[in-house]
Amino acid sequence: MATALATEDTSRITTLPTVLELGSSNMTSIGDSVWVAQIAPTTWLYSVTHPISEFVYPANGLVILAPDEAIMLDTGWTSQHSSTLADWIEKSFKISISLAIATHFHDDRTGGIDALRHRNVRCVSHPLTSAYAKQRGYKVPDPLRDFGTEP
Repeated sequence: MATALATEDTSRITTLPTVLELGSSNMTSIGDSVWVAQIAPTTWLYSVTHPISEFVYPANGLVILAPDEAIMLDTGWTSQHSSTLADWIEKSFKISISLAIATHFHDDRTGGIDALRHRNVRCVSHPLTSAYAKQRGYKVPDPLRDFGTEP
């Protein structure tokens, strides 16, 4: 939940993320409205914020690093969020994102799909998430086939 802060012009409300709104208190900014924190040797938590009306709302996701690739859980609200994260991963770790997994269909989980697909990143989700995203007009990840079935 975002907290609104009044500016000098009281007719306008501006919001900034607080420690409670970011995923962790030790996050480092890597770009406009994008923060990261290492939470395990190969896992990074990211937080992004996005304005809706007079409030700014946070969203969190994960980046999991492997020797030759990275996996992203959720894409952030916007293409700019996912691009900032992809650039940071490439610069910091000399690897690229190969897979993005959307955990549900809202914009804070699928909004960056277009930018990732432009980078040839496979963007997937549970089939129901893909169906709900399509029905509700959100970015649509590819449905994972045979999800939850026996091999």
